[in-house]
Amino acid sequence: MLRDGAATAFNLLTTVILARNLGPETLGIWFIYLTIFSLLDSLLRTKSETSSVYFLASKQISFADLERCLLLITFITSLIACLITFVLADQIYGYFFEGLHVKFGLLFYSVLLTFSFSLFATCYFYLAIGLENYRIYNLTILTQSIVNFISVFIFSTILSGSIWVPIFSFNISWLIASVIGFLYFRKCTSHSYNFFNRNTLALIPRILKPGLKLYASALIKTIQELLPRLFIIGLFPVSHLAYLGQSQLIISLVIRFSTAIGTVLYPRLASLDHVGQVELVQKVVRISFILNGVFFFVLYLIIEPLVVTVYGREYIQVANYLKILIPSAFFIVPGLLLEQLINGRGDFGLRILVAISSFLAMAVSLMIFYASLSPFSIAISIFISNIVYSITVFCTIKRKYKIEIGSFIPRKHDYDLIVKFFLK
Repeated sequence: MLRDGAATAFNLLTTVILARNLGPETLGIWFIYLTIFSLLDSLLRTKSETSSVYFLASKQISFADLERCLLLITFITSLIACLITFVLADQIYGYFFEGLHVKFGLLFYSVLLTFSFSLFATCYFYLAIGLENYRIYNLTILTQSIVNFISVFIFSTILSGSIWVPIFSFNISWLIASVIGFLYFRKCTSHSYNFFNRNTLALIPRILKPGLKLYASALIKTIQELLPRLFIIGLFPVSHLAYLGQSQLIISLVIRFSTAIGTVLYPRLASLDHVGQVELVQKVVRISFILNGVFFFVLYLIIEPLVVTVYGREYIQVANYLKILIPSAFFIVPGLLLEQLINGRGDFGLRILVAISSFLAMAVSLMIFYASLSPFSIAISIFISNIVYSITVFCTIKRKYKIEIGSFIPRKHDYDLIVKFFLK
């Protein structure tokens, strides 16, 4: 929790510096860059590193074999990303940058470098989680956030107002996170990196199979998240993308902080029996309801003056988005925590059902509002999809694992436990 709180604080400070230094127009270009990065990530990252947590926590595959497999998959994925981007360069560039007065060719291709660095860093993030080595996991996550913040601060003074400020910083932070993960595990192990030995090649299909189930659900979820941005890019000035992107970024950081325990929950649930899994996830969700209820209520009350004070009056539209997204965040957090039970049981296919239901809710909402589409109606569509997401997760948990939904309603002893913790 402390690590997520610190990382969230540094990431939020980074958004403040960028917003004030770049202004809405250039910030909108930055969110185009992030949108392309997210599309590459959702389309090409197989999620095999996520499923590796299950294999490590359940001790089905050794660390050495998993690392070799993940690195080989990462190399191949990076090459495929380069090939696709160069082949479809004109079409992709035309959709995102057509109509802008400045050429952004070098910026466009630099996404490939960012994507490759992030793939390598993510491998080691999840290997650390699978080993329940939260020391190195916390170190790499915090380092990435701190380096990004420091780099943005330095480059903002050197290249004030330039789109290259966040791009240079983002790449440097991902590179350093990758190096830390590699060097740490290289120091702790002595296995070879013979990627094409028979054992490694034989394990890849086994690792990819559950990973592809996670891939399908993550792909749907990411497209759902990016769908509002894609609509705004096509229909509104680029500054509107800055407002939506900034509000989504803020709310995602808040949700990451609110679901911080989920990082520990996944491998822990994978190592418990059914009774232990149910008892743990029930307690976590009930306490989450209480703490996040208070947190999101206070945040909602102060969000408008907070945004104006921190980001400036020109970003007031961000506050308008957040007034809709904050209540939806309260409802999606329990669903995200319960999703860890699905992961811990290895039932990755169920995530596809959850993702499809949420995506359809988003798509239908946007179709209903399309005739009079506005930034406000786009935010409402996000709200609706988040509600449907959590409802689907609760119904899936009830049907699959026979857990009563009422068992997640906070009890008096949950309040007592929280009070006792804070009075220690």
